[in-house]
Amino acid sequence: MIATVSSDFSASADLVFQKVMQPSLLVEVASPVIRFDPIMPAELPTIWNIDQEYIFKIYLFKIIPMGLHRIQLVKIDAKNKQISSMETGKIAKVWNHTIIIEKDTDGNARYTDIVEIKAGVVTFFVYLFAQLFYRHRQRKWKNLLKGE
Repeated sequence: MIATVSSDFSASADLVFQKVMQPSLLVEVASPVIRFDPIMPAELPTIWNIDQEYIFKIYLFKIIPMGLHRIQLVKIDAKNKQISSMETGKIAKVWNHTIIIEKDTDGNARYTDIVEIKAGVVTFFVYLFAQLFYRHRQRKWKNLLKGE
């Protein structure tokens, strides 16, 4: 299944892309729905690196262990402001994520998360969770970008 969630941000596409490139902000915008604890590397780099695998312990609502989650960025396109990753975890064997940041007619950003989900018999429920989770993340992004 494919989950797609979009929002309009009151910030430039360039600024949004710059922020999305920071792994520490993934941790911030996912909280408190999902807590990402980095395992490898133990300390996150300043910006995402392509073709490097990142491994996290993840927790639902900060306390319920959900196993390991692996993220490997396969595309970082600064010109077109797109980032794609291949991800996998304990429940979702495929969680391939693309972020697209476009400039709207007012010069602000249109931000879209597109996630391909494969989780066997629970795929539909994981899809529903993804819909809620990415709405939460985008709301957190909007708050984080206020005043930037």
